[in-house]
Amino acid sequence: PTVIGDGQPTPWESITVSPDGTTLTVTYWGGVQGCYGLKGVETASADGVLTVTVLTGRLQSAMGKMCIEQVVLYSTIVTLDQPLILDGATGA
Repeated sequence: PTVIGDGQPTPWESITVSPDGTTLTVTYWGGVQGCYGLKGVETASADGVLTVTVLTGRLQSAMGKMCIEQVVLYSTIVTLDQPLILDGATGA
């Protein structure tokens, strides 16, 4: 398995919710493969609001190695324990 040191919160670019509300596709920017990776995605729900935090970091196998400074767009799938209830609000 891929081992990542301290995971740092990384802003996500977009989130797509599956029609059944149980699966999220989270898109985020991260460093190049072989040097950086996804530590995980944390979700928390409070008062009907879902918070999604993407954690990325440097691979332990890349510590002390030279890595190019380039960002790449990645996506990952997150399965929720309970489906989201979408209210259909579009904002104003």
